Amino acid sequence: PVRAFLTLASNTVVKDSQKSVTRQPLRTTKDLNHNIFRSNNSGNNYPGHIDFEVSGKKTH
Repeated sequence: PVRAFLTLASNTVVKDSQKSVTRQPLRTTKDLNHNIFRSNNSGNNYPGHIDFEVSGKKTH
């Protein structure tokens, strides 16, 4: 299985909270209430990244 985590600039927070978007799990369900973020102020070229984690058995 692969899991994805999103980190965005400090001016972006999770919807309906002031929690910063740091390693926020990205959900892949069709529920439209997930993966919604808002910006506290406008700006361009702020850094962000997606981290992927792959779990399972190692094969040689």
